[in-house]
Amino acid sequence: MKYLFLGLLAVGASACGPRVSVGDLAGDALHGTAGSSGVGGTASAPQAGGGVSSGNTGGDTGGTNTECAEMLNQPVAIQANCPDAMPTQGDSCADAVENGICVWQLRGASDSHGYRAMGCYRGLQGKVWWGEDYTSPGTGSAEDVECPKQAPQLGAACTSQNVKTCIYPTAYCECGPNLPNQWLCTGSESLAGNVSPPVEQKRLCAPNLNESDLVKDLGAKQGALWCTWYASISGILDGNPVESSHKDSPGVADSYNYRTLSTPEMTVCMADLPISMCEQNLLTQACTATVAELDDCVESIRGGWVGHGCAPLLNNPTCSGVIVQPFTDKGPQGSKCSVPLK
Repeated sequence: MKYLFLGLLAVGASACGPRVSVGDLAGDALHGTAGSSGVGGTASAPQAGGGVSSGNTGGDTGGTNTECAEMLNQPVAIQANCPDAMPTQGDSCADAVENGICVWQLRGASDSHGYRAMGCYRGLQGKVWWGEDYTSPGTGSAEDVECPKQAPQLGAACTSQNVKTCIYPTAYCECGPNLPNQWLCTGSESLAGNVSPPVEQKRLCAPNLNESDLVKDLGAKQGALWCTWYASISGILDGNPVESSHKDSPGVADSYNYRTLSTPEMTVCMADLPISMCEQNLLTQACTATVAELDDCVESIRGGWVGHGCAPLLNNPTCSGVIVQPFTDKGPQGSKCSVPLK
């Protein structure tokens, strides 16, 4: 496969179209595989392209984007600071840029290629690495240290004496002395890995609401505005979602379709509630989280990753049971997302 790619590019860099940037390709993401509203439906997320040339460039500056997006799924460009040592799931990433994504290349004895893509996300106990491995038959666990931890820019200098192949979630890159000594990359889905942890997205703010207001201070009118917005981004037509069963248990809404999000620390769910039940739920607790923190969690579950994700909301004891619920997977027939209504 790689030699065919080299042959196509031998005539010059112009044979390779513009490299795909972060978020141009979408696909399954760890703990957020593609799915729509449905029983056990999970969030879909744009993937990490890496190699961005703008955005945050150092320090703990990821996860702090405060600009409101014009639509869902607008990625934030982050330049990660990747450690040399390849982490494992759940390791601390206290010194890494929040929401930055790094890719470590894996090699096997048969020169098969794979990678480990890990993002540094805010968890309940601080920032932790989590992500996913992309492997092909024969891929081993040995790390190829010659490949950059983020996809290189097209035409960037490389010094490999032999043909070097590096695969990323949305890019396939090669370097070699006959290229000459330049990285050549393509965003072809058939060559890229297409497996990635979620990429940070801009927050889609609820209209006509102050994102810094506390959830407990919304009141009936603003609560209705938020719940109407919540229904619209969840794809609930006319605020009337499809029930997964025909009867709620006493005091809760547990008969509705839902979405889930899992990290190394937790699994949570978010039900596709009718607007009236959403309003009831907002009044169950005097939640002192901000509207922004609630929005970030809801949108992270829906797809992508927004701000600090769900950690601020879930770490706030006054917000237990508000919109987002702890979840235990009991299989297709036994799993429910149970939302308190009083």
